[in-house]
Amino acid sequence: MMVLKAPANTSSQASITARALRTLGVRVKGLMLGSSRYTEDEDLEVVWVRRQGPRKILLTSLWALKLFKGLIGVDILHWYSGKLIMPFKLDLKLSRISGRRFVEWMGSDIRDPELEAQDNPYFRKLLREGYVKPTKKPLELQKVFAREGFSFIVSESTEDYVVVDAPVYRVPKRIDLSKLKPSFPKPSPDVKPLIVHAATDFKIKGTEAVIRAVRKLGDRVRFKLLHGISRAEALKWIERCDIFLDQFVLGHYGVAAIEAMALGKPVLGYIKESAVEKYPGLPIVNTTQEEIAYRIKELLREPSLLEELGKRGRGYVEERHDSIKLAKRLIKIYT
Repeated sequence: MMVLKAPANTSSQASITARALRTLGVRVKGLMLGSSRYTEDEDLEVVWVRRQGPRKILLTSLWALKLFKGLIGVDILHWYSGKLIMPFKLDLKLSRISGRRFVEWMGSDIRDPELEAQDNPYFRKLLREGYVKPTKKPLELQKVFAREGFSFIVSESTEDYVVVDAPVYRVPKRIDLSKLKPSFPKPSPDVKPLIVHAATDFKIKGTEAVIRAVRKLGDRVRFKLLHGISRAEALKWIERCDIFLDQFVLGHYGVAAIEAMALGKPVLGYIKESAVEKYPGLPIVNTTQEEIAYRIKELLREPSLLEELGKRGRGYVEERHDSIKLAKRLIKIYT
């Protein structure tokens, strides 16, 4: 079986999954359009195409040629995100020369802002303020991929947005546990605990609420905001921290929280009420924006909880997010 992964390595999901599949003996090719400091592109071919400028047409043509060549002899096309590159959706038309086709929805590509706002007060606030705008694009993308015969791959955080008639498979986000060794917090009275928060988008992550909470804590803690740095550097900071603050708007947890749990760190984040039952046994401390400082104080009053939550988090990730386990599930789905 030959699998082609394209065109986006969002949250390193394509590269991590490709590596796991290869470990299990599956032949995998990866063809990514551009890269990001927030991803690892190991073993994937990356084609750089600038969004603007005179070279855009030439480079997009190069992408089309590489995609065409990459699709020849492919049994499975695994398309990450609803991202379409070529005019007139020609990339989807090219995809017809492959075998079975899957699109994995990553989040913003399928999220309906108005639907999310119905049961999420923080997202509703962003919609009301105009930071997030109503859009029919996610629905239109679903229709396009469904018409082209793609099956959908979703996680717990994206499955509720599927509204078209297409085969749907639930596969949680994957991480490579072999690359993330746990280091459980062992607080010392002589060293202030280190709190870490990673944010690519301050509004979507609830970073303003995090900063307010940290200010309330004053000099009792050290704080590091991870922004604009590489994934490798961010992981080094998370490995050193005592508490990791995830996101406090979207109502689910993402890859950053999974990596923090894999590294043995207690995680605070906001899981909206309607999503709680999707994650049985989740050790993330469910925290609203208003409760962040209070929850941190609670943990610091009982330092043994830090290590306990770190160990529970590692166990949870080993059970639900191990890339090898989930690659086995994908193989069954592919075939």
